[in-house]
Amino acid sequence: MENNFQDQNTNQNNYQNGGTNYTQYTRPISRREIGLCILFTLITFGIYGIYWMIVLNDDVNEIVGDRNAASGGVVFLFSLVTCGIYGVYWIYCMGEKLDRFNDRDGESGFLYVLLSIFCLSIVAYCIMQNQVNKHATIA
Repeated sequence: MENNFQDQNTNQNNYQNGGTNYTQYTRPISRREIGLCILFTLITFGIYGIYWMIVLNDDVNEIVGDRNAASGGVVFLFSLVTCGIYGVYWIYCMGEKLDRFNDRDGESGFLYVLLSIFCLSIVAYCIMQNQVNKHATIA
């Protein structure tokens, strides 16, 4: 019990301070080729894009150490049930998480929402994937 509490504190401090400690990851984070992700999304008429959203969510939450956040499957289900409204909220939250983790005062969340409104959420996924690739543990 005490070790679990200590691990959560270490991850929380790591998240707040913007540090990266690869030994804290509970699962491997894969590096994905952005061009192939775009190609697969287009070829499968968006089905791969759903998978990409799910794994992006899980990877970002793993990197920032947010173990209590919704899983990628739950995010997809909520987006489906709300006809995409939750997806817009999710994309904003991902931008804010990545900004806080990287110690930036940027407005990535707002940028991602604008891209999403103009049906360019795939561009936001590419930007997020680029940031996730920097922390990947598997090549």
